[in-house]
Amino acid sequence: MNDFENEQHKNVDPPVGDPTSAPSEHDHPEDGDWKAELRAMEILRDTLEPLPPEVQKRAVEWLITGLGLPIGLAPATVPTNGSGPADPSAGTRLETPKAFMSWKKPTNAAERIACLAYYLTHQRGLPHFKVGDITTLNTEAALAKFGNASRDLHNAETSSGYVVSAGAGGLKQITSRGDALV
Repeated sequence: MNDFENEQHKNVDPPVGDPTSAPSEHDHPEDGDWKAELRAMEILRDTLEPLPPEVQKRAVEWLITGLGLPIGLAPATVPTNGSGPADPSAGTRLETPKAFMSWKKPTNAAERIACLAYYLTHQRGLPHFKVGDITTLNTEAALAKFGNASRDLHNAETSSGYVVSAGAGGLKQITSRGDALV
């Protein structure tokens, strides 16, 4: 860091979630604090989203290097509107819910709900959904029925943090944590 950067760094408090800030009791999501993990992801997304792609890339590279994380992390996302497939062998096979769910292979009901919510949001353009939307897509994907879809959706929200309430009428939306899982 040069003298100018040092001087600037002294005059600015590190933002919440900054890897240079002192750790708090909420900075250890591996201890089961998924809410802290979700907050960190939302802060990162909200901070990076308005920036140009080349600045986003530089900032993420800095963060990965600064935290000593292994390089080569690849997002497990589905192509949307010609942005290119996340899985190079995917081609167009992920356009159907059945193919998408077969590729993602969720291991429990909460993960299945996160995958279905992701598909509704990113492939169908439905960011706010109800339990009926999830069960309809689950049927379209030819998956086993949920034992109790309302309970499973509630658990995906309260226990896993993959979805959150999106207003009145039982609407839900996928969280950053849910996006990251998928």
